[in-house]
Amino acid sequence: MFGIFLLALSALGDLSAAEARNRATAVSRSLQRQSAAFFESYWIAFESLAESDAIRDRDGPASDRLFARLLAQRPEIENFAAVGPNDAFFASSRPFDRAQPPSIAGLAFFKRSASGEKRVVMEPHRGPISGEPVTGAVVSLRGEGGSYGGLLGASIRIDRLTGIWRAALPADGIGVAVVSGGSEVFAAGPLAELARSGAPPRRGAVVVQDLAPFPGTATVVALPTIDMGAYLLGNPLVLASMLALLAAIAALVAFAFREDRRSAALARSLAEKKHLMGELHHRVKTSLSLVTAFLEFVGETAVPGTCSIDSVRRKTWVIALAHRSLYESGDLEFLALGPFLKGIAEGVREERSRPDIAVELTDSGGSLHIDEALPLGIVAAELVDNAFAHAFPGKTAGTVRLGAAASGAAGIRLVVSDDGVGLPGGAAEDGLGLFIAKLLCSQLEGSLRIESNGPGGTTCSLEFVPRRTR
Repeated sequence: MFGIFLLALSALGDLSAAEARNRATAVSRSLQRQSAAFFESYWIAFESLAESDAIRDRDGPASDRLFARLLAQRPEIENFAAVGPNDAFFASSRPFDRAQPPSIAGLAFFKRSASGEKRVVMEPHRGPISGEPVTGAVVSLRGEGGSYGGLLGASIRIDRLTGIWRAALPADGIGVAVVSGGSEVFAAGPLAELARSGAPPRRGAVVVQDLAPFPGTATVVALPTIDMGAYLLGNPLVLASMLALLAAIAALVAFAFREDRRSAALARSLAEKKHLMGELHHRVKTSLSLVTAFLEFVGETAVPGTCSIDSVRRKTWVIALAHRSLYESGDLEFLALGPFLKGIAEGVREERSRPDIAVELTDSGGSLHIDEALPLGIVAAELVDNAFAHAFPGKTAGTVRLGAAASGAAGIRLVVSDDGVGLPGGAAEDGLGLFIAKLLCSQLEGSLRIESNGPGGTTCSLEFVPRRTR
């Protein structure tokens, strides 16, 4: 019995060390998720900003004014800037010499952007304006024919991100250090010194992992364990309780062997539910980031007076429809396009109170990953709403057709058409709905075409190649 007890103490010690490594790994991954969500919100916002007329036309003074307004609203940002493909600034929220603009050609983040990365994080550095530690988020601009057209981004005070890290850390005897290029970016916790040195505490664990999406940056997490053997031998009452507990555990183990198959099935079910909850958390977080980006930046980039609560509400119920369809199907990744597009069309008709306009769903078989189905659904909602709003003036009845089908070897083509009055003057008005549709087409790396159907009616089509397939 005593030998079994010593074996149990040894096993407890091993279990404690393994638990320390698991917890340290969980903390490191939590910092990764916090960082990815932090930069994701800025990337979405900057991609929206890149579609504004001032940036697309490379209008320096107009872009300066736009940046200055945004800078006044975002105290965590040191500077907004836009750079052409030749690495020269054409706009900045801070004044610069237009005759001799500064060059960033030698900086790592510019090289990564010029080499084809669409979203880039700046390495932690001292901001040239404040002298304080900053990082930054950058998105690529498109030139003629889809070529590289420069970049748009902002320097962000890193204390905004480190504050998020600090709030997410557990308080029980942990140490964390974030190191970039040999320099310390962040350190916290009572074991921070051990984390800095990379040395594990006695009977503890240290875990080192890359901190994506930061380039060349790593997290070091140190966590102690308890020497269970020494603790129990020095506390007789606890030892006696432990012996009784071991006896109870032995009985439970015997029962567990008899229930092995049932327990294995339950374990698989719990693992599947944990995975599903993780997927649910990720989808909801991505959806809320999308809504937040529209709320914060569309008002700045759209024509004044056109950003109404109805526009944001429409995007929100499209996202809600997508999530409901996923949960009803039991598939948390791929969304069936037919029912999704039908729900969008019926929702717009109800919102516009136009029962006299018929809605036809054309061939829309197949499915699409939720990360691409959400922007596709919002584009569809905006185009269908435009048809209801402008194609049938004076209560004229008609039909709106909506569908998505395979195109080419691996593409998808979304088509929204109507038999209404057609385009005024043969050209589409670039209102808020089309602005949002073009922005999301850019996110999907697709092309949007708007054509007149001869004497009457309009056809809008979006064609792109899905990045994620089954």
